[in-house]
Parts: sequence; C-alpha cells; structure tokens
Amino acid sequence: MTKVRQRSIAGMVFIVSAFCIFVYFYPLLKVQARVFFVDDAQVEVDFDQLVSDSSEQNYFKQPLAQYSAALLAMNPQLDEVRCRMTLSGDVICEGKRKKPAALIALPDLYGLSSRGELIPFSDCDGASDLLVITGIRLDKSTPYTVMMSDDIRVALRVCITIKSDFPGLYGAISEIDMSSPEGPVLYMRYSDSRVIVGRGEYKSKLRRLGAIMAYGNLPSGAEIDLRFGRSVVAKRLT
Repeated sequence: MTKVRQRSIAGMVFIVSAFCIFVYFYPLLKVQARVFFVDDAQVEVDFDQLVSDSSEQNYFKQPLAQYSAALLAMNPQLDEVRCRMTLSGDVICEGKRKKPAALIALPDLYGLSSRGELIPFSDCDGASDLLVITGIRLDKSTPYTVMMSDDIRVALRVCITIKSDFPGLYGAISEIDMSSPEGPVLYMRYSDSRVIVGRGEYKSKLRRLGAIMAYGNLPSGAEIDLRFGRSVVAKRLT
C-alpha cells in the first residue's frame, strides 16, 4: 500500500470520526417524540420529569436505561420495561405487566407471579383457569411484593412443574392445599378426590400421578398418596 493511499484512508477515517463526534455532541438528529406503551396500550408519561437529563434532544444521547429504570420504579405492576430508538427519531418504551402463574386465597384472592409476588385479582385478566393455592396464612399481604414464605415457594414450584412438564394433568387439578404437614395436597377439578404429594421429588411423583390419570379419572372419594417412593397408596375417603 502506497503512502498516498495510506494518507487517503487515514483522512477518511478522521473525517468519519469527526462527523460521528459532531453528531453525538451536537443535536443534528433530534428526538421527535417519546411514548410509553403498556401491553400495547399507550400510557401518558411526562418524560421531561422522568429523569434529570430527559430534556436532552440529541438522538444519540437518550438515557434509555434511565427511562426503563424510572418507569419500572413508578409502575410496580410491570414485570419489565424496555426502551429503544426508532429510525424516525422516536423514543419507544414498552412495559409488560406481571402475569400470574397461580391464584392464592389469603383468604382474599390474589394472583401470584412466578417469583412469588402478589398481584391484585383485578389485574389478573384471564386467570380463571389457573390453579388455586390454599391453606397459607400471611401476617401481611402487600401487592407487587415477593412473599417470603416457604409454603408459597413449594406450592409455586409444584404449580409450575405441573404446567410445564405435565400439561395433561394441569386441566385436571383445581387446588394445591398447603394447610397440612402432608402437603402439598392436590384436589381434582372434576371429582372429590385428593392426591397427597408431600415434599420433594415432585417430577417423579407427578409422573406417577400422570400414569394413573392416563387410565381414566380418579374414582370418586379417593385419596392417592404419592409419598412412598414407587409405591402408590390408595384408599377411599368415605
């Protein structure tokens, strides 16, 4: 490569670098609009009051991470907020609401996120088919706050395991009861039967329950106990 060509390339690099620095520090490209959507519905937000440097108009200097953090702090019902720039010069922030993985009766009915956060039932659209967790008492129930309870963690683990690994069982179970030492206890949706799960080895226990259910619904008034390894103890409650 000749020195002339090297100088030409160096000059081009310098010009491009200088232009990039110029447009970064000087608002040649300005922001046209800032908008916030929650589940695809626009929500009014005063971005100028959101963070200290939100008045910056330069396209390349928008505090997207700060916008996301501020909007998430202002809206505890949201699971996440992501902000991005469009080629037309708009700041688009999109939030997603927390979704319930189960319902919980405390005795008031709440949604329960996969992290153990309480969600007011009024914010739980389409939650009528979710499993209901019962038998848990809390001293305090604060919406959008993680409940520090071992029973809730166990019940959620069982619920999520059923839904993800045993979808065929999910529609057959209506309730996860944590009120007794032998819990979790599952109550069936279409019969007055119950299944004692106990603590630990949830996948293997639910797999055995799935095998039993594959032969038909549990008989009315039956109790199935899955706590004894490969042995399944069955008896009638009446």
